[in-house]
Amino acid sequence: MEVKKENLAELPLDEILKNNGYYEKRNKSSRNYKTLTNDQDDTIVISRQANGHYLYFNPSDNDDRGNIYNFAKNRGVGIRDLINIDRININELKSNIKPIETTNQSNKKVIEDFKKLPIITSNSFLVVKRKIDPQILNSFSMLKQDEKYANAIAPSYTCKSFRNGEKKIEFLIQTGSVSYLSKPLTKDRQGNPYDKPIKQLCNGNKGLEILKGDDSQKNLENFKYIVICESAIDALSYCELKKLNLKETILCSTNGQISSSQKEVFSYLNEKATDANIILAFDNDKKGIEFNGIVKEIIPRAVTDKAILKDFNDDLVVGKILGLKADEISKESITKPLNEFNKKVEYLSKKYDILEPQAKNNKVKELFGCNMSKFKEIELKVRCLAEMRECYKRLDIVCKKIEKDYLKQR
Repeated sequence: MEVKKENLAELPLDEILKNNGYYEKRNKSSRNYKTLTNDQDDTIVISRQANGHYLYFNPSDNDDRGNIYNFAKNRGVGIRDLINIDRININELKSNIKPIETTNQSNKKVIEDFKKLPIITSNSFLVVKRKIDPQILNSFSMLKQDEKYANAIAPSYTCKSFRNGEKKIEFLIQTGSVSYLSKPLTKDRQGNPYDKPIKQLCNGNKGLEILKGDDSQKNLENFKYIVICESAIDALSYCELKKLNLKETILCSTNGQISSSQKEVFSYLNEKATDANIILAFDNDKKGIEFNGIVKEIIPRAVTDKAILKDFNDDLVVGKILGLKADEISKESITKPLNEFNKKVEYLSKKYDILEPQAKNNKVKELFGCNMSKFKEIELKVRCLAEMRECYKRLDIVCKKIEKDYLKQR
């Protein structure tokens, strides 16, 4: 089959690449954007424009973007190799990527819808599940909640500029929002499970999420702290853990990946907030280290702060479940009760089969008496700590033995 050159940009790029060794990362995809990768970790995001053309961009390389021609050129392959007619039937290629509305139309609707939403409530899942102090949430009228699903929604901003004569004027403008889902999505619309649950959805143009307290400073040069995290939930948690003054603190979050528009906002904040202490509080994992390095290149004066666990919300949640107040949470205050629990589990695990019945009963009562349910509740968050993975393995074995003995006695 012959394909006209001028029509190549209208061919479903996502489906073409799936026939060339790429596969979809469905937990990173949406109705307008499909994220594809291959075994060489060549990850790209594909969209379909209102005119029917398919475009892509590489989230790790600002120069790697465009249509199918750019994709082929940037990888040193031929267009005809990508759409080899012996391997691909062009007529059967169908994509379910929804065309993107024009930017102005789409963004305008997103902002209008966002402004109509009520402010977040004290019974939000951010309070119930994520343990954030409701007084902190109530300080941000720009933090919204949708009425249907009770999702928490934060505004996101991009940097705009224009020239007034020879002078360049820059400012931040809201171009989107991010919904933090009260119930993560585990399956797509066809019922197929995602590799990982989807916890956030982006609306409008992807920018940097920014939260400023209602009573905060008006001018950037008057802020003392700018906190940058991967999610608004982490930023709010950090603020509570460190007891930062909301009047002089800006909370920022990148939501999963750092885009070129976010880099522009970082540069703007660095230039305008000259007296602010800029704190990088990304996740305590490989991606977090990568993001930290990217932002440090843009803001060399930024300082890094690391969570005890994977992220600062994990620190907050675990600390509060263990009965600590936010200002009491530290590595020592978290690890001390965990180590004590671990010792009880380890002793019972090693001695269970040889203890006398009365001594065994005493040790079992001692184990359950330490409120074992709270340790089970935080299991997934503390397994990263030394010895805790083995602790929970031993606990499972001990609990099975206890249950077996109980059934025998009935």
